[in-house]
Amino acid sequence: MSNSSRRLRAAVLASFVLLIAACSSDSKPAASASSASSSAAPTGPVYAKEGPYKVGYTTLHLPDRDVAVWYPADASAVEGRPQATYDQTTPLPDDLKALVPAEFNRVVTMNAYTDVPASGAGPFPVVLFSHGLSAYRLVNSALDVGVASWGFVVVAPDYLEHGLVAQVRGTLNMNTSEVDHATASKTLDLVTAENGRSGSLLHGVADTSHIAAVGHSLGGRTSFDIANDPRVAAAIGWAPVAPSGAPADKPTMIIG
Repeated sequence: MSNSSRRLRAAVLASFVLLIAACSSDSKPAASASSASSSAAPTGPVYAKEGPYKVGYTTLHLPDRDVAVWYPADASAVEGRPQATYDQTTPLPDDLKALVPAEFNRVVTMNAYTDVPASGAGPFPVVLFSHGLSAYRLVNSALDVGVASWGFVVVAPDYLEHGLVAQVRGTLNMNTSEVDHATASKTLDLVTAENGRSGSLLHGVADTSHIAAVGHSLGGRTSFDIANDPRVAAAIGWAPVAPSGAPADKPTMIIG
């Protein structure tokens, strides 16, 4: 990762954590954000580094699409476990995987661990992350892992109608705001259900009374639209597309 990429990642991550924490006044990350922002570290932004938690990773399933989830975990839970990986064919259905030549099928290793127990220090605020045009649920994984390490449950659904597979098949469509809003809403329903389900990996982990929506590019539109949902307290758009309707009267940040 280049120095400029690190600075951008640090700036975006810091913005996410500070705004979300400000809307979660009774959560643990809020205290961390307050102390971190009160003094400038000589080595650069504190959020350029991973947070105090290790990160677990799992996949939830809506009827027609997958949802990636990153969540805080304790060091003892990940000791001796391999880090989670994905490759360039992961978002593709079986009939398209052969399009990626073996020499270009790069494996990405996340600083996260598959299906490890969550930290008992929660519950943790929820971040709904919406990817941009021609992307998929894992494309911003480094950023999602970084946010989760500071004490957040990050959930990222596939927006199939304007995602990578639609790009490959030639069915890409930007006029999907209603479908995207429904996908975001169903994702919050799913996380809430898993949080309350005994035996779930996420049982009791998510603080569903504190939810923020974050989106990149076309996903920024989704984050602004879903901010009208009473469950969502704040919205952040990273180089965002404008909302499809009236914006919510809630704390909002635009990162240009």
